[in-house]
Amino acid sequence: MKIKFFKMHGCGNDYVFIDARSIYVKNPNELAVFVSKRRFSVGSDGLVLITRSNASDCGMRIYNADGSEGTTCGNALRCVAKYLYSSDSSVEKKREFKIETLSGVRSATVIDAVTISVEMGKAVFRADNLPPFGVLTMPYNGREFNFFPASVGNPHAVAFVDDFNFDLNKVAEELCNGGIYPDGANVEFAVKDGDGYFVRVIERGSGETLCCGSGACAVAATACRVGLQKFGEVPVRFKGGNLKISVDEEFNISMSGPAIFVFKGELFYE
Repeated sequence: MKIKFFKMHGCGNDYVFIDARSIYVKNPNELAVFVSKRRFSVGSDGLVLITRSNASDCGMRIYNADGSEGTTCGNALRCVAKYLYSSDSSVEKKREFKIETLSGVRSATVIDAVTISVEMGKAVFRADNLPPFGVLTMPYNGREFNFFPASVGNPHAVAFVDDFNFDLNKVAEELCNGGIYPDGANVEFAVKDGDGYFVRVIERGSGETLCCGSGACAVAATACRVGLQKFGEVPVRFKGGNLKISVDEEFNISMSGPAIFVFKGELFYE
């Protein structure tokens, strides 16, 4: 079968998008695995379906590179908002959108040709998808890592470190295989960088990605909660680019950053 798709990225966190509001996409979990294989297919960190929604402008379903379904994605939300804006042929284009995800409805605003702002909801530090305790100290290969649990609709484990001179994938794998995160976790390692942080992230279901919007939110909120950062704007840098995260004293979070079209085409899928 032939499926029309387009590819976008937010700071290098790239996804294959399908507007599924008028077509039926069979087996999206399997399709996500197929499209995500770099060199063998389109290549991406996962698949995003834009769906119909009775409560919002559209819905968004996200599938990781291993086929598992995620609950939210900050970078994908920005991309969907830009797609909706770009698809509007009216003179006075709509700039504000409501997008329904499995973790709730998110508001997105098109700031300019590149930048999108998203209201990411409230960070919480006690939730069903988090361990039932606070900081976890985990030894690994002569080092100790203090992981702080946080959820912004999906689970995160945040560690503030001095450097990246260790095997990030192995540390994240050991943490997630320990059974303390019931649904797995996105694992962030954050190094202080000026007035913000440089972050590397191991995303559940996809491995290390060049950026993670919800991970940036988790890092900023956690830094504010433990007193490492003042409430307000927190710059977060990734290998793929920069995001601006704002955290208020109630831990409501907004995120702004780029959304970039890469290409569109037809996918041949059996």
